[in-house]
Amino acid sequence: MEPTPELLAELQQHEKDCVFPSFSASTALKLGLKIISSCPPDRAISVSISKNSQLLFYHSMDGTTPDNADWIRRKNNTVNRFHCSSYRFGRGLKFAGDSLAKFGASETEYCTHGGGFPLIVQGAGVVGVIIVSGLPEHEDHMLAVKCIKECIGAV
Repeated sequence: MEPTPELLAELQQHEKDCVFPSFSASTALKLGLKIISSCPPDRAISVSISKNSQLLFYHSMDGTTPDNADWIRRKNNTVNRFHCSSYRFGRGLKFAGDSLAKFGASETEYCTHGGGFPLIVQGAGVVGVIIVSGLPEHEDHMLAVKCIKECIGAV
């Protein structure tokens, strides 16, 4: 999807709409299972949820590969460093004609593809990362957003 000012504004709004009042290990389990159960039946994804660098949920469905774990690692690095979704960060770079090199970041350690989403808690800000890997980047991103909204009751 080509980046436009409208798309970038929409992606930023996703982050504003997906703020948890609080977040616990139980919330991570509920959200992780919701994401897994919402995956299209003919697809396979890996999901990772961490808070303050503590892994609270991880699951790879049958059909995923070790490559999904590497995508998760790189998306996690991107969200942790830039405090926005990996999709918004990547679309923003492309829109500006920039690359990871602008930040001295390597594509072996970071990525600009969708699926990494900041875990935002009201009053605390970004405290972790929610990651979906296995679908096309826009679908990874939208699956995370949809399930976060459902989990916090924003739908």
